[in-house]
Amino acid sequence: MFYRELFYVMHMPDLPYVLVNTIGVSILLYRIFFLVDNDFKKVSTARIAWGVLIMTLPIMGVLFLSVYFGAWGIFFLIFTYIIYMMWAFIQLSDRTNLLAALSRTFSVAGANIGQVTALHFILLLMSVSFLLVLSAPILYFNTTVLEWNFAATDEWARGIIQFVEIYIKLIGFNLILPILAASSAYLYFCLAEIQSADNLKKAIATVGSKNVKERKR
Repeated sequence: MFYRELFYVMHMPDLPYVLVNTIGVSILLYRIFFLVDNDFKKVSTARIAWGVLIMTLPIMGVLFLSVYFGAWGIFFLIFTYIIYMMWAFIQLSDRTNLLAALSRTFSVAGANIGQVTALHFILLLMSVSFLLVLSAPILYFNTTVLEWNFAATDEWARGIIQFVEIYIKLIGFNLILPILAASSAYLYFCLAEIQSADNLKKAIATVGSKNVKERKR
């Protein structure tokens, strides 16, 4: 019961919940990944890549279906959620299909499993800590005090209080998502640089070309 309240947004009683969460989280993640990718590559692109957004949907669909299938799905997700995040980002950043992005995900993550695991559990602990703060009794006390100002038989008042409590839980979870998404994106850039050193090679080539030009002068 405690963990169900803590991760209220992840509660999937029916398939429509899976669909709504998949669409909502996919749009949010796409926007975050889009901004991170543009910032890292020093480009400015305003056009929406509909193909990338559509390919994000099945990735998030698999994630939320894991939650829908119960305890075993949630247990599996606890240890693999960062792979889903990286998978969604790689297909956006590299503009590849889902299978190629998944292969790339396992390639960079497998070569540096220690860093992936460390960040995975750091983000997990941070998320749980943040949600614990939002689930503290002080929130219940405040909503109870607010409820005292209305008649006990007022159905509208109960509905408003329930809406406020649900909204706080939803906004709390959605405040965590950008941190998880951005961390996964920058992790991929770090792992890709460790594996290929593309930026280092470009920097060396730039310095070399500058030295050649100075000597010619």
